[in-house]
Amino acid sequence: MDPGFSRLGPEPLTEEWTSADFIAQIKRRPRSTIKSLLLNQEVVAGIGNIYCDEALFRAGIHPARLNETLSKEDALNLQQAVREVIAEGIGHQGTSFSDYVDGLGNRGHFQLQLRVFQKEGKTCDVCGSEIEKIRLGGRGTHFCPHCQPRLVDKE
Repeated sequence: MDPGFSRLGPEPLTEEWTSADFIAQIKRRPRSTIKSLLLNQEVVAGIGNIYCDEALFRAGIHPARLNETLSKEDALNLQQAVREVIAEGIGHQGTSFSDYVDGLGNRGHFQLQLRVFQKEGKTCDVCGSEIEKIRLGGRGTHFCPHCQPRLVDKE
């Protein structure tokens, strides 16, 4: 096995990604943002920018929230949202914005299901607010400011 693979965290649709482990990972990085935690492939493998933004939206969590502000309920809701988004993405054969095709040459269709990713300036289909885009950890980050309110971080 390639040594890089041994550092990968569990895949989100497996039983190896337990709630207890996810909550422990959140607690280990209290001053990190939840988005950077989800994108850390050592925590959980396979979550990219698109699926991260979409899962955070479904869970109602602002991407810049510090991990220390998340409750156990927030973590469990987010874990469920990640699993749903990944499963739906697979069911739609991935997300094709440009030239992505699967192993059989088929384009994905999950981009038609996206609620916030690359939707900046458009209306949120849940609340009617305008979807915003910020840079967070060097990544474009899409969210609804009403559905995903930014909490005041602990001092």
